[in-house]
Amino acid sequence: MAEWWAARKLAASRRGFWHYTVALDENDKRGLAYPVGYCADDCPGHATEHEAREHYAQWVCDGQILDRADPVVQMRCVACGEWTQRRVIFERERHGHEISLCEIHDARIHLGVQFLARFLDASEVAA
Repeated sequence: MAEWWAARKLAASRRGFWHYTVALDENDKRGLAYPVGYCADDCPGHATEHEAREHYAQWVCDGQILDRADPVVQMRCVACGEWTQRRVIFERERHGHEISLCEIHDARIHLGVQFLARFLDASEVAA
């Protein structure tokens, strides 16, 4: 399976610590991956892969929220089960997982919980 986006130990210039990265080729065969998210901003690196993934997840969660109404389909709110047309997503989330959320719930809190559960649990399954 191709791993374009992943936590990796980077070369000596980053002292071999973990960073969340994007590769320039499949599975970073050429060793040209570079840090993204908060890891790209003078981050000294992390002791573990999990810490690097958490750092990237925090960057996603701190970003802008896109909020829209679907005029055709109503779905149940993930927080309370009420019917809603509202859909929210983190702008920085590259896989685009929208969630249905009614107007009374805070989008940042519920998106963060949903995203972290998917993103961090996925790394545990892959390990």
